[in-house]
Amino acid sequence: MIFEILDRGREHATSGAALCDFFECDLRTITAQIERERLAGAPICATTNGNRPGYYLAADEKELKDYCDALQHRAGRIFRTRQALLTAQPIKEDPADGTDALNIPTRPADPAPNYSDQIQALVKKTAQALAPAAAPE
Repeated sequence: MIFEILDRGREHATSGAALCDFFECDLRTITAQIERERLAGAPICATTNGNRPGYYLAADEKELKDYCDALQHRAGRIFRTRQALLTAQPIKEDPADGTDALNIPTRPADPAPNYSDQIQALVKKTAQALAPAAAPE
């Protein structure tokens, strides 16, 4: 379980990437497991701020409350955004030019050009420029 390997305190947060390496799985699996453990009562917190973003165990009651307050604030922002979207009017397409009222294309763009030959030539040229010069004889 993830709970068992996390350190206490935000300053000791473990990154999602480090957890993925440790458990040899992807981040989606890690976040799903953390959610299961939280729902079972594990005080797993997360931070995206500071020098050590990642997951940690709350060191004390205040740290847990601070994290819960941050979750509440985030939930409020998500709810307000949801409410705004539910009351938004659908944006109509202008059939004349294939854009909507915000001038965002509504039709698929032409396929992107294939630049693989140019990229390979640039990589080769860069490698040659970075290669150490041959020693004079």
